[in-house]
Amino acid sequence: MNNTYPLIIVCAGAHQPSLYRLPEILAEYSEHFFIGVDRGALELVRANFPIDLGIGDFDSLAHREKLELQEKSKAWLEYPSAKDDTDTEIAFEWISQHYPQSDICVFGAIGMESRRLDHLIANLYLPYQPRFQDLFDHTYFVEENLRMAWYFPGDHILQAGPVLPDYLSVISLTPVKSLKIEGAKYNLASQDFDFPRALVSNEFIALNQPIHLSFKEGLILVIWMNEEERFV
Repeated sequence: MNNTYPLIIVCAGAHQPSLYRLPEILAEYSEHFFIGVDRGALELVRANFPIDLGIGDFDSLAHREKLELQEKSKAWLEYPSAKDDTDTEIAFEWISQHYPQSDICVFGAIGMESRRLDHLIANLYLPYQPRFQDLFDHTYFVEENLRMAWYFPGDHILQAGPVLPDYLSVISLTPVKSLKIEGAKYNLASQDFDFPRALVSNEFIALNQPIHLSFKEGLILVIWMNEEERFV
């Protein structure tokens, strides 16, 4: 967490983003900047949050909704529907130019009832793009009962969070070298994987006992998850 810079809240367009979780996150930062991506701008307003920037093609909004959101947004960047980047990619490109050092918290990029599997996969693939990799050192996605973050090679400390999650899954998205997990219920001695591997359903031993994750090559996705609706 780096609260020296404003926290960037991105609300994408997945169905029913879990914005009720935002107050606990906002409390950790003195400054915030809200970005509504396409229909995510409408979700921010419905949840009584401001829109510092509305961005996207807004093709999922009715004309009346779009006009209302434009009036409520401090800034508005509208793009044609026929374009090379997704709306979320456009938002991350904007962040890379204006707030490259800020922590980024993304709602509505996954969706627990995803109606667009293609968009879900596109969002999960964002860290593969070289232009976004620096941002994903300090980006995490949030839904109602999960949190996910991406990790690049190095030594990392994984904290449980405000409550002890039911599960912690370590998922390699590429081949990895010297992957090691220490301090968890199920530890892993240094091991190479020549293909992506999902090491799911691990657990924290205690709320105040972090898990140490390290590896030398590759890309790792970590998911904190509860079976019931509890913050992680």
